[in-house]
Amino acid sequence: MTSSNTPLTGRITTFRGLKIAVAAVLATTTVLAFAGCASTTPTAKGTSTGGASAQVSAAQKAVDQLKAKPASVVLSLSPLTKSASLHGKTIFLIPLADQIFNVNVSSMQSAVKAAGGQTQVCDGQANPSTIDSCFKQAITAGAYGAITFGIPYQMVPNSYAALAAAKIPTVASFQDPQGASTNKYLAFQPSSPFLTTALKASAEYAIAASKGKANVLYIGSTDSATIEAVGTATHDVISANCSGCTFTDASIPTAQISSLGSVVSAKLLSNPSLNWSLELSVALFADPVAAAIQSAGKTSSISVGGAESGAVGPLQGVQSGTVKFVTIFSPDLVSWNALDTFLRLANGQSIPSKYPSVARIVDKSNVGDLTLTDAAGVGYDWFGNPTFHAQYLKLWGVN
Repeated sequence: MTSSNTPLTGRITTFRGLKIAVAAVLATTTVLAFAGCASTTPTAKGTSTGGASAQVSAAQKAVDQLKAKPASVVLSLSPLTKSASLHGKTIFLIPLADQIFNVNVSSMQSAVKAAGGQTQVCDGQANPSTIDSCFKQAITAGAYGAITFGIPYQMVPNSYAALAAAKIPTVASFQDPQGASTNKYLAFQPSSPFLTTALKASAEYAIAASKGKANVLYIGSTDSATIEAVGTATHDVISANCSGCTFTDASIPTAQISSLGSVVSAKLLSNPSLNWSLELSVALFADPVAAAIQSAGKTSSISVGGAESGAVGPLQGVQSGTVKFVTIFSPDLVSWNALDTFLRLANGQSIPSKYPSVARIVDKSNVGDLTLTDAAGVGYDWFGNPTFHAQYLKLWGVN
C-alpha cells in the first residue's frame, strides 16, 4: 500500500491497461456513483453556410499554432513571504488509485524532490477504508503535508477533517471543493482548467479537419459541476465557430463507465450523421467508444480524438491511425502548480485563483517529433523546456 520516494518509472500504465484498470477499480467503488445518466438529446447548432470558409480558416490557424511546441511558461505569481524549502520534510501522496494517477504521482515526486523534500506514496486503491488508512498513516508519521489525487471530499470527509485536526496542510488535486468544509489546512486544485484548454483546442481541430462539417459526439463526465463545464465550453466553441456543425452530449458519471458502450451505441443509432468523437480522456474512454463505433459499422466514418495527460498509449494510437489526434496537457506543469498551492497553504498565504496551463495538438503530422516513452510523458519533454521549474523555485526561495 505504501511506497517510498522512489519514482514510479516502469509502472506507468498505458492506454489499454490503464482503461482496464480504471474500469475495474471504479466498477467496485460504489461510493463514486452519481445519480442520473447521459443526455440523449443532441444539441444541434445552426446549419447556415454563411461564413463557413472563414470559420474553418480561423480554426485551422488555431490548430496550426497548437501543433507546435508552446511558448515557455511565464509565471506571474507573487513570491512566498518566507523560504519554502522542503529539506528534511515528507509529503504524503495519496492517489485515489495508483493505477489511475501513477503518471501524476510520479510528476509530483519529481517536483517535491526539486524543492528539497521527500515523498511517501500510499495507494488508496479506490477503497474508502484503504484511503482512510492512508490518511491515518500520514498523521501517525507526522507528515509535513499531504497531496491527494482524485479523492472526493465527500468520499472521506472525516479523513480530511482528521488531517486538518492534526494541522497537516492538504491539497486535494484533481478535485473540486464540493461539500467541503473549508479550513486553513485544506485547499483544492481542480483539473478542469487544463481539460477545458485541451477540449476547446480539440473542438477547433474537429472544425478544421471536417471543413466545418463536424457532427460531434462528446464523451465527458458528469462527476462535478466544473467537469460538466468542460463539456459546455467544448459545445460553446463549436456553437460559436462552426455554423455547419452539431454537438451531441454523451457524458456519464465516471463510475458508470461500464455502461458507456451502450450509451454511445444509442447515440449513433439515433443520430447516424455523427462523424466525430471528442473525449474528455482518450485513455479512459477510447476502448468502449471504439467498440460501440465498430459495432455500428462506423469505424471508417467517425474520427476519434480528445484530451490526455502523460499517457503514451493514446499517442501510439495516433501513430497507428486508430486515434485521429490527441490534445495533450502536461502532468509536470499540473504537479508544479499543485505544489505551489501546497506551499502557499503551508505558509498561510493566499492561493492564486488561476495557474498557467498549456496544450499541444498531436496528430499524424507531428507525432513523429515526440519520444513516446513513460519518462517523456511524466516530464515536460513533449512541450519544450520547463523554464517554470526555475521560476517556481525562485518564488519559493529554494536554492
